[in-house]
Amino acid sequence: MGEDWRRRSVGQTLRGAFPDQAIRGGDFTDSGTLGTGGLKLDASSVNLENQLHPGVQCITNSTHLNPACFDSNAVAIMTKYWPLPNNPGGFLNYINNGAEKFPQRDDTYRVDQYFSERFTLMGRVSYETARDTPAAETWNSLVAPTLGQSIKTTGFNGLLRFTANITPKMINQTTYAHTYDKPRLTVTNATLPSDIQLQRPYKDQNPLVPNISISGGWQGLGAFSLPVTASDGEGTFSDDFSYVKGSHVLQAGVLYIFGIKRQNFFSNTHGSYSFSGVHSNDPMADFLLGLDASFYQTSAEREGYYHYKELEAYFQDDWKVTRRLTLNFGLREVWYSPDTISNQPWTDFDPPKYDLASAPVVQPNGNFLTNSAGVAVNAAGQPVPNYLTNGLAFAGQNGTPSGIYKTRVWNLGPRIGFAYDIFGDGKTSVRGGFGTGYSRTPFGNYASLNNPPLITNVNLINGTLSNAALGSQAAAITGSNLNFVGPPNNLYKPTQLDTWSLTVEREMLPRGVSSLAYVGSAAHYLAGSFDYNFPLPMAGPSVNDPGCLQAGQTIPSGGFQFDPCLNASLVSADYTRPFKGWSGINTGGAEAANYYGNANYNSFQAGWKYGSDHLTWTVAYTFSKGLANVAGHGFTSGGQTGAGRPGLPFGIRPDRLGPEEYFHLRLHLRPAVPAECERSCGRSIRRLDILGPDRHRERVCLFARYVDFNPRLGLSA
Repeated sequence: MGEDWRRRSVGQTLRGAFPDQAIRGGDFTDSGTLGTGGLKLDASSVNLENQLHPGVQCITNSTHLNPACFDSNAVAIMTKYWPLPNNPGGFLNYINNGAEKFPQRDDTYRVDQYFSERFTLMGRVSYETARDTPAAETWNSLVAPTLGQSIKTTGFNGLLRFTANITPKMINQTTYAHTYDKPRLTVTNATLPSDIQLQRPYKDQNPLVPNISISGGWQGLGAFSLPVTASDGEGTFSDDFSYVKGSHVLQAGVLYIFGIKRQNFFSNTHGSYSFSGVHSNDPMADFLLGLDASFYQTSAEREGYYHYKELEAYFQDDWKVTRRLTLNFGLREVWYSPDTISNQPWTDFDPPKYDLASAPVVQPNGNFLTNSAGVAVNAAGQPVPNYLTNGLAFAGQNGTPSGIYKTRVWNLGPRIGFAYDIFGDGKTSVRGGFGTGYSRTPFGNYASLNNPPLITNVNLINGTLSNAALGSQAAAITGSNLNFVGPPNNLYKPTQLDTWSLTVEREMLPRGVSSLAYVGSAAHYLAGSFDYNFPLPMAGPSVNDPGCLQAGQTIPSGGFQFDPCLNASLVSADYTRPFKGWSGINTGGAEAANYYGNANYNSFQAGWKYGSDHLTWTVAYTFSKGLANVAGHGFTSGGQTGAGRPGLPFGIRPDRLGPEEYFHLRLHLRPAVPAECERSCGRSIRRLDILGPDRHRERVCLFARYVDFNPRLGLSA
């Protein structure tokens, strides 16, 4: 049984700008965001204010608003969530010197049951609770302590393993493991108070404060797209069998994994208001009057139950051919299922179902052409109200698989290796090997939960905080993005990774070993994201505007690989996309629609290791080169193979990764250890005697420390 309790606090200094008492009373004389010419209402705002406050002069002079025209909900939000400045003298007039807190608890329990010399059972359970609570809601870059945030994560790991020593040469081990983690992202104190009544196009499923953005650097407000709750778990069953027969060690086994993810998708159901100063010449004045520049809201938030399965089987033979030569042979089969969603309908793009006659006309600015009723029309001028289903297929319906794509059954991975004692004296060896493995990233369909037409959005401009639709007009209709994991019935190929190595080791002196190695790898079917609806190559500029071409530039004989007007920001990318009516049709790097790229890595490695009773030191040098032709790969990569490289149709070009050099020095200090401490703690420790609270000497064994030196990383202990 083990218990680990930790609590860490880190000081924070958060700075922001809040309206002072003068602005709260309508005096904008000292406002840092008041535009040239002072306060003044535009035409649309004059009409709205005359409707809301008939006979009242809302702007008394160029620096003063009449508080009688303030939006009551704006005042209530300001009073409840925005504190008065505590650091006067500059625009950033508020400081929050709170602390970010990180409490954590870990519990581990283990039971070993000894049935006999042949049969044993081991069970282990670990449970962890961790929380992160900053001094304010920093997700929205807010600084006031009136709103907070919390990331609470609980994790579970359970293992049950039965070992059967059938004979002295035959062992079977059966294991079941279950893991899950449950992150919960919440905003605290964000429930919309009963005295704040906001009329929005869609009912908020979880009524929290809306997202409010105020230009000029003012602090805003918002519950982000929270709360978000998730539960990611895996169950794993495995059975491993080994048998020693003569000079062979034979191993075989099977592994089955079933995974599930439950999470609501980030959706802005609370609504987002933007106040820019376009109506009164000051963004904070716009807010107090309740005159927004734009409003956006998502119709609903959906929670998906995502599933995947994986099955592996293997066989391996370690054969000691002679005293000096050992060979290894193995083969592994890996099968992956498609990702499915069990509780919600979802869609994907199916190119053969796309009909140009059902697509709206896209204008150069990216807006759809509409009729007098505001309905999108096609090239023939006919209304196309159902353009949001053009080219879409529903998972599990009309011949579309429940996981959209199919997976291949056989993914075989051979493995071979050897070790050879060159001179037979146990001092010089050469080792080598080659192996093939497979990998994939599950849940590429996570973002598909919000694909049209199941989730819709509303965009409004020039409305009010209290009633987003009052006096507003619908924003221009533009294309929607799609998460793309198909096309339906396409064959998904997991990433194949081949690795190889060749190493020579030599004991140069007692306890001193040098090594030289070549290590390489090659990745095939490497998943990389790209835009399936990437803008088309053009014979010339898409619009007749001289600004599309640079001074002296001419049209090449083969045309352009993309519209040159895009670089000049004269047209929208949607104007030249092949599937009109849609914006990006983007893959996430784990789907059958992927561009399957390749990568390789080659390195030379040299090392030296020496050990004595009290000191071990290691020196290592690596020189490596790599090459890849796919972007958007890796946890920290923000690139996209298609959209990130507009110079080519799918932006494919080799990226040289290297050359790179690494030098590493490690010292392992191992002081002399008293015999009694060595027996209880092991040799790689040292002992300290400390005086305990009961005035008795207590023996404490501490692990020896490492000292690392790396020119790229510096010195650490």
